Amino acid sequence: MLKLGYGYQLESKDDIFFQETQLFINRIVKSLAPTSFAVNIFPFLNHIPGWLPGMGWKRTAQEWRNHEEKVYESLYKWTESQVLAGTAEPSVLGYLLQDEDITTGLSPEEKEKRLKELAIALYGGGTETTSGTLMKFVAAMVLSPNIQAKAQKEIDFVVGSDRLPKMSDRDHLPYTRNLILEVLRWHTVSPTGMVVLYDLLHYDIEKGSVIMVNTW
Repeated sequence: MLKLGYGYQLESKDDIFFQETQLFINRIVKSLAPTSFAVNIFPFLNHIPGWLPGMGWKRTAQEWRNHEEKVYESLYKWTESQVLAGTAEPSVLGYLLQDEDITTGLSPEEKEKRLKELAIALYGGGTETTSGTLMKFVAAMVLSPNIQAKAQKEIDFVVGSDRLPKMSDRDHLPYTRNLILEVLRWHTVSPTGMVVLYDLLHYDIEKGSVIMVNTW
């Protein structure tokens, strides 16, 4: 995803960009959990001064916010420098930095802000979902070796053993293609429910309410 969003080739898991970006994503996930911070359950705590006892979460939130801005800035500036030097690898951010027509009407500050957010959103939204999908696929194949054998037979027949499948093979691999779609249906990696107005047992849920749901 760093390659897709920024044109940055990751060399190892110890890469500083990777480490900092993963820390940022992990903190976002943690901050969204209802039990991580009391303010997630009691929003009024947001209006209490941070120097009072028990308000340490505010200092933590500010520290995480500063780190977020550091991650945004470092990756953006790296890609920008590559574009200016004429050495940029193809990427979403690199393309948008070079195409002035797409961002016409935005001030330089607003353009930079939006491009930073877009690029990091590609990483955050694509990394966990991609790895999650791969894990579910492996689990499905372990549970259903006969299905795996059918898909492998189709791939061997169409592609052979001397190369990897290409996008041009897609139409000739109907079983494998539908197998992937079935795994995505079986264990979706992102919420797909439609937003609806709902009156639960005649209780009106007002705007701004904090709702705790049973996960089971």
